[in-house]
Amino acid sequence: MNNNYKWETVGKCKFYTDGTTCTDIEVMDDAKEISFIYPKIIISRERCQKVFSNIETLLIGRNVISIVIPNKMFPNVKRVQSKSSNFLDGKYLIERAGRKLLNAFGQSEDAEIDFTRFRRIGNYAFEGCKAKVAAGIYEMRILAIQDAAFVGSGFLDKPFIGGIKCLGPFIIDIDETADEIILPKSDVYFCVPKIQKKCVRVPNINVFATMRKSPKKVIIEDENIRYDDDLMYKLSNKYIEELESRVSRYKTVDGILYSADMKTLILCPAGKTGEVTIPDGVERIRKQAFFGSKISKVVFPDSLVRLQNEAFYGCENLKEIDFGNGIEQIGGAENKHIFSGCPVEKLIFPPQVKEIGISAFYSCGELKEIILEEGLKYIREGAFKNCPKLTEVNLPESIKNVGLDAFVCEIAREEIQDININLTTIPEGLGHAIIRPGNMQTPRCVNVHVHNKNETFDFVIPDCVSATTNGYSEIVTGFNLMASDPEYCKKFHHLKWLNTAFMYAANSRFKYVCAYKTYKRTKNELAKEYLIDYQKMAADAIALELTEKDFVDFLRLEFINLGYDEDIVKCLEEQNWNVALAYMLNEEKEKDSTGNTFVI
Repeated sequence: MNNNYKWETVGKCKFYTDGTTCTDIEVMDDAKEISFIYPKIIISRERCQKVFSNIETLLIGRNVISIVIPNKMFPNVKRVQSKSSNFLDGKYLIERAGRKLLNAFGQSEDAEIDFTRFRRIGNYAFEGCKAKVAAGIYEMRILAIQDAAFVGSGFLDKPFIGGIKCLGPFIIDIDETADEIILPKSDVYFCVPKIQKKCVRVPNINVFATMRKSPKKVIIEDENIRYDDDLMYKLSNKYIEELESRVSRYKTVDGILYSADMKTLILCPAGKTGEVTIPDGVERIRKQAFFGSKISKVVFPDSLVRLQNEAFYGCENLKEIDFGNGIEQIGGAENKHIFSGCPVEKLIFPPQVKEIGISAFYSCGELKEIILEEGLKYIREGAFKNCPKLTEVNLPESIKNVGLDAFVCEIAREEIQDININLTTIPEGLGHAIIRPGNMQTPRCVNVHVHNKNETFDFVIPDCVSATTNGYSEIVTGFNLMASDPEYCKKFHHLKWLNTAFMYAANSRFKYVCAYKTYKRTKNELAKEYLIDYQKMAADAIALELTEKDFVDFLRLEFINLGYDEDIVKCLEEQNWNVALAYMLNEEKEKDSTGNTFVI
């Protein structure tokens, strides 16, 4: 107990206070009124069970800022007089700011509560209040009702109808023991946090939208409902696991909502789990139909021809997709982000797929493998952007165009990984698809392997080049020339200029990393000369950006003669690269024995 608190007498009342806050009250038996003079009156409802039935008037002093008292403490208060600008005069205790009802006091069963007096209702405002008549309930403009506003009130004495109790346009209680509840056809609003966990019948979709939380099953009975964005918003809820339609224009199969002709899949409840096999005959999956769903696998029918915008966006458990043998286009110009954010690990695109649309698999963070069959012609802008675990792409000969940023990765990666692009011909837009201007913090290289009947050529480019040089445009232009002229592409000596692409890396540290990777893959002499000239800087960059194995492999290159370097040794020690450290020190001992290097 705080030693600053003590009992102080004001009139016929005692207050337990520290001079600012009052936490307890005592009242003499013959007192008819009580004066609040302390800035804060905070009396715990849970701890204080006192009842002062004789008090009829509540006087609020000028300095009072806040009042929190149990409604049952003063059951017979008939008048509130306030000198404080924070509260209103009247029959009830109302906070001026927001017109919030704090206490309605006791009130008799035949008393009327004037709901036009306030705009908000606080928790337990009616507790112990016996009144059952709500005057002006339909004329009022209530903006907010707290969850426990009607707890312990006479308004809850009425019976449940369809599993609910209403006070005018407000649902104030729900029968949690009922197998199902039936929402009213008229517009009402929920002001209780309770939910019916089994089933809710919905003759009015607008009423359902006001529920604080949603049930596991929803039965649609609203004949006026239309599948538009409004419907999607109202029924797309992570708690709903099953839908059932009793409306003629819709059908439900396995808890999923379809059009009556079964050609359009409208909505899969977000709470649905497991595998979903879409029935044969479905031709379209509507916009955001599976948005945020918890399904783990989806199987497409051969009849499916169209996937609309964000159809499977953010399905956090979706790890397997069977595209079937019908669909030719995964998304499109107007339908983007079809599978964005899904944790799928492997994708097998069947031969009939001609196009992978804009941002179709954007930010699929677990995607490691894609199998692209002959017949694929277009990979659109950002199709596989920000997929950090995708490190191998085999482009089929049929590919005609690859869109901007189709394979770039701008997000942090757990490990520094390269991406390998294998192809027989160079498609239009490849340069834009695998590199971009900027200055990313994590260097990655793109290994391009071109192979046809005549010749094979490998080259390495940084996935991010300096935006202040013309390197980006030069590389992109070179790719476009080779893509537009098949004969040009066959003359592989024209590709050799790409061996110097490492010089266009976003910064000097990235240049060293890219030069090392270029030489390691292609044995390029220009990269070799660059590494020889900048051994120390290259070692620093590799130690900071790559793996311990990469660092050791760099030291073992026959043309590297780095010697002992205190800064590099310190860096190796900080990273606990003991193998690399031992190798470097051992090499130094060998050099010292021949008298080539002085060891400190």
